[in-house]
Amino acid sequence: MFRGIKTTGSGRRSAASAAAKSPGFPLVFLLLGACLSLPSPPVLAQEGAGRPGIAALPGVIAANPAGETGPAAGEAVSAEESARIMALFAAMGLPQLMPVLAEEGQSYGASLGAATFPGRDGPAWQAAVERLYDSAALGADLAAGLIRALQGQDQAVAGARAFFDSALGQKVVAAEVAARRRLLDPEETEAAEVAVMKLRDARSPRLRLYRALITAGDQIENNVANSLGGALAFEQGLAESEPAATRRETGHMAEQVWAQEGAYRASSGAWIMTYTALAYAELSEAELRAYSDFLASPAGQVVNAALYSASGDSFRKILRGLGREAGLMLRGQQI
Repeated sequence: MFRGIKTTGSGRRSAASAAAKSPGFPLVFLLLGACLSLPSPPVLAQEGAGRPGIAALPGVIAANPAGETGPAAGEAVSAEESARIMALFAAMGLPQLMPVLAEEGQSYGASLGAATFPGRDGPAWQAAVERLYDSAALGADLAAGLIRALQGQDQAVAGARAFFDSALGQKVVAAEVAARRRLLDPEETEAAEVAVMKLRDARSPRLRLYRALITAGDQIENNVANSLGGALAFEQGLAESEPAATRRETGHMAEQVWAQEGAYRASSGAWIMTYTALAYAELSEAELRAYSDFLASPAGQVVNAALYSASGDSFRKILRGLGREAGLMLRGQQI
């Protein structure tokens, strides 16, 4: 589930172009794996039109640019309900995943600084990146978002908890967290990509099972949506460092981001298959089917959607902050 959300790659490959033109998530998440650059001329991409969740994204981000959410007045979550959702948070292995995501983000931030303002990516930039990608803060923010997203969904929470507390659920969690950590190593990533190519060359029946998992979790669409949202958030943060008189409008930035929807889709699809094949290599075909059945169940669908919503909110806030700090560095200002 969430382990397949990309959590990096929302900024441009080199934000040096950011000064002249101006990024690209997440995933992950995405929101965050491969960095993509945006072209200078903004061309509004139409291929995402009509896709639920993606078509509405620019309006959602524009209305809530910081990605901040919170329960409406009078809708406080009870302590008992919060405890049940936090028990699910733990059962899904999310506390173990937070340090991995923080390490991903810090590595991405270091690469961004080295490529964008070489020689100036010293202690000040490193401190800003570490602050933005703090493991404890990331976990607390994601947990709060998940509680908001799952408020009133007691049946779904109970159903998901039953799966993740099972022997298969815990096997899946351990495999997913381990795979995510392995993908921190470029050599492991390359080996996993080669393994996928071999499966394709052999026309392995496991590929069909992997695709069923990806479809059941709607992972590509969700990752593309979070990637676009993260890219726009980065651009908005970048714009905050610009003089007010020349600051770009959100609509203009959204057009630039939309122009890269196809590239995000291709990158997300490739990354998700690599991750899936690595994470579930040791699961039997019966176990893969059982996991896919859970993801397609009402409980799986509700919890999966809540995870993508909560993670999208979290990483948009991080990426907006990263864009702001990068903009200040590009303009020679103190972070």
